[in-house]
Amino acid sequence: MGKNCLQLCILIAILNVGIFPSSVYTFQNVGKLFDDIWDKKDDTIKNIANGIKKTMKSVDKIKEFNQIQKDVMESIDDVKDAFKIDAIAKKIQNNKNDGEAFKHGKKGLKSTIKKTHEFLEEMVNEVDLQEIWKQFNYAGQAIFGTNTNAESNDALDPEVHMNASELILSKGYPCEEYTVQTDDGFLLGVQRIPHGRKTRDQYSRSEEEMSQHHSRPVVLLQHGLLCSSTNWIANLANESLGFLLADAGYDVWLGNSRGNTYSRKHVKYTPDQAEFWAWSWDQMGELDLPATIDFILDHTGQKQLHYVGHSQGTMIAFAQFSSNQTTAQKVKSFTALAPVAYLSNMKSVLRYFSYIYPEIKELFYLLGVKDFLPSNELMHFLASKVCTRETEIFCSSFLFIICGFDSQQLNMTRLPVYLSHTPAGTSVQNMVHYAQMVRSGLFQKYDYMSVKENQKHYHQDSPPVYDASKLNVPTYIWYSNNDWLADPQDVQILLDDIHQTVRYVRELEKWNHLDFIWGMDAPQEVYYDIIKFLDNEEGMSYINGPF
Repeated sequence: MGKNCLQLCILIAILNVGIFPSSVYTFQNVGKLFDDIWDKKDDTIKNIANGIKKTMKSVDKIKEFNQIQKDVMESIDDVKDAFKIDAIAKKIQNNKNDGEAFKHGKKGLKSTIKKTHEFLEEMVNEVDLQEIWKQFNYAGQAIFGTNTNAESNDALDPEVHMNASELILSKGYPCEEYTVQTDDGFLLGVQRIPHGRKTRDQYSRSEEEMSQHHSRPVVLLQHGLLCSSTNWIANLANESLGFLLADAGYDVWLGNSRGNTYSRKHVKYTPDQAEFWAWSWDQMGELDLPATIDFILDHTGQKQLHYVGHSQGTMIAFAQFSSNQTTAQKVKSFTALAPVAYLSNMKSVLRYFSYIYPEIKELFYLLGVKDFLPSNELMHFLASKVCTRETEIFCSSFLFIICGFDSQQLNMTRLPVYLSHTPAGTSVQNMVHYAQMVRSGLFQKYDYMSVKENQKHYHQDSPPVYDASKLNVPTYIWYSNNDWLADPQDVQILLDDIHQTVRYVRELEKWNHLDFIWGMDAPQEVYYDIIKFLDNEEGMSYINGPF
């Protein structure tokens, strides 16, 4: 829990860092620096509070997109200045080869983890969240238009503590669990909803269709960055794509990429070993995806399946389906929600991570940290204790500054459930890969930041670029003009690459990155059309939703 606390502090502090100061520091002073930070913790709290107040006072202005971003960044700057993360990273970069300094600095960092953990627990216990909420209630309603004075529901949603299979079973659907082994030894957790709550003969299919489709067509749903299979089943049965597809007559499989909550096992390594985390989304596309597809087809006896991806789930598919025709031929259709391949126009605060990714990689290396924001007791605590009705504006704001602003689609009452399952974890190397793509503007493989290492892995000095134009799978795309991660300009670059295989494109107004999986209007605006297109691919008559 302590490690995750520090990761969250570091992440918040670095998101808006620009260029490091040029002065040179001695790494032996890192421990002392952290002691100084600890002594100034009261000032840190004041800075954070002032940042929040500054944002809330700008009620009229922050209704505009640019002003929202500006005010949020100013608040983050207060945190950055208080923690002096830029100085820490510079010391690490300049002194990483000094053995004694390394040991001294690492000792200081470990001490800070413990202090940070204790400090945050003390803050949570002492802070009166309801009183804070009363202070900012009016501003919250003005900004987001939400009725925050509604009576609170103090009963904790039991779904906060359920895993993916339990979420499925709780809605009355059958569920099966499987483990897929990749060629490099990762063990991936996969859930299956073999059919809906109706029996096969209750579906409104013709007798001719039933005879032609003796087994249910298969759909694989693949989650995005820092997410898991729960994304597809986190809402009610009539609002979640996984359940809607099952009720529409499909055999639904929910994939999980290496390193997340359901895929933290390996035949040789453990999550405590650095080797376990030596990968990025390259390996998800090259190894996880074909292994999962082959497992599903072998198990069902089918020759092809339909693939639906969100965010990173689309990126690994664009990479794999365009470079491996053997895998591509097993995919009957590809549905891409909030597609990601190019990142240079990203508006999310995550883009600021790209300015300092070498230093952040070194900082996490010193901490012995290779995984990034895993789902654990800290996230469950925040979801159940912090993201309540009284504080929903703060939790939703955290999502908005990363994914884009739109209060209309987010169901505030489901926030504890969403945040208890997300983030689900990934590797630091994967986050660095994203940062590299923001800087390069290319759809390319991971850069080892060393000619020697790139030669070792790629037999060339720089990482290879993926050629999405070689995609030859019928593709359906939904994106938004308000998505801060899958920016519409970047999506257009992708569309230019794959125009020859795209059968449908729709741009949605004002949706953010997560509305495609959690949005209240997602069934009417997206999911029913997905089912219609899949039915057409299968040669079956469309059952008009809801089902």
